[in-house]
Amino acid sequence: MNFIDPDEKQNDCPAVKEIFEFMKKYPGYTAHGYAVEKNQSSYRVTLTGVEKEGDLDSLDELKDFADLFGHADELHAENLYCWFD
Repeated sequence: MNFIDPDEKQNDCPAVKEIFEFMKKYPGYTAHGYAVEKNQSSYRVTLTGVEKEGDLDSLDELKDFADLFGHADELHAENLYCWFD
């Protein structure tokens, strides 16, 4: 059984593979989400957003953050935090 499905997504959140590619391009982010226990039939790990501590590295980073996560249910630009319900 796989740990996480690259195509998994929480509602309007970008897919895991999109978040992973963003985090590879812009190190310093952490992803957050939840896991359903392995003994459950709906076992999965789901990402629901990202957050970065510290300053932006570039304006391209801000643009890419806004393009990918700008439609989040909760968005904080001061610490580059997003969460999808």
